[in-house]
Amino acid sequence: MWRSPRLTGGRQTATIATRATRSVAADWEPTVTVSTKGWNEGAYLFRLAATDGSASYVPLTVRSKSTAGKVVIANAVLTWQAYNTWGGSSTYTSTDDGGSFSTRAYAASFDRPYVKGKGTGKFLSYELPVILRAERLGIPLAYETVLDVATRPGLLKGARGYVSLGHDEYWTASERDAVESARDAGTNLAFLGANVSYWQVRLRAGPLGTNRVMDVYKSRTADPVKGNRATVLFRDVGRGENLMTGQFYECYPAKGDYTVINPGFFLFRGTGAVKGSTYRGVLEVEVDRAQVTASTPRPLQVVARSRTTCGSTSTWSTSSYYTVKSGAGVFSTGSMGWILRGLGAASSKRSANFVGTVTDNVLREMAKGPMGLSHPAVNNLDSLSLGG
Repeated sequence: MWRSPRLTGGRQTATIATRATRSVAADWEPTVTVSTKGWNEGAYLFRLAATDGSASYVPLTVRSKSTAGKVVIANAVLTWQAYNTWGGSSTYTSTDDGGSFSTRAYAASFDRPYVKGKGTGKFLSYELPVILRAERLGIPLAYETVLDVATRPGLLKGARGYVSLGHDEYWTASERDAVESARDAGTNLAFLGANVSYWQVRLRAGPLGTNRVMDVYKSRTADPVKGNRATVLFRDVGRGENLMTGQFYECYPAKGDYTVINPGFFLFRGTGAVKGSTYRGVLEVEVDRAQVTASTPRPLQVVARSRTTCGSTSTWSTSSYYTVKSGAGVFSTGSMGWILRGLGAASSKRSANFVGTVTDNVLREMAKGPMGLSHPAVNNLDSLSLGG
């Protein structure tokens, strides 16, 4: 553990506001510089402890030199920033007018702290539980952020697996290209959340360097960039999320119990599940669902199908697995509650044991190499009733 000497702090309030995009960045002077030379690759938190007893955190990823032969864990920092309200606005609302979508920010700067999670963004709730399990397994791991995947071509070359964590909603086109190309070269994919790769964003330079600002207009009309680079839904540029995850985003706010329909599925090994086994509280916040469309990859095996309520509406959530010619396997949990509740604040010990065992199985199997070579998907998508 690294610890600084006692530092003299002060309140810094300077900001840089960009009216055209309704975005704000911090214009602060450095307090301390930290060298990470010799540190192990991994996810870190700096704890900033004040003499009055208060504390906040700063997340840091010490990136891996290579991902070859490893399972890659990618911090979803684009999504952290999309929801970050520091400075008065997020890409959803402006706090200045009581939370209106119409006055949301069109861009988000990385040059500012995170408001949520005491400065950690979504790291503690949607990411840390998986990292802790993965490190206990002793499998070869690589640590990156989604920003690295988006901006460093070839980063995933030779990776055994790629893990998308609990809330990974905002992607660049280049990140999408990189992950899909890795899959087609034999890298397994695991999507441990829902609502994955929903919004397309762009990166550009800010005052402190390249790729420090994320543009996300959420409107073709508002966005000055037109065509397939516009910051709209990936579905609207012909790249629906199901092409990669095997599933479509379904709804919010979701609640429900997870129901197994294929207990012999290899990633359910050791859970004790039988057909119809249910696990309380695993479906929460947002869920995905496999749909019978021409664009959904096949063979696709639906292994869990669960009744879910979204507000006053009843629908389905699914977990699925598909395989491709390269041998790669792609597993999607279909629930944002998988990590948040199943590995975090679990609704029951039984649910926690199930989700934990499946998560361990996913990580171990990905680390062995292309899952589809030993465990090809058995298509059942077209024979299931997933409507209504």
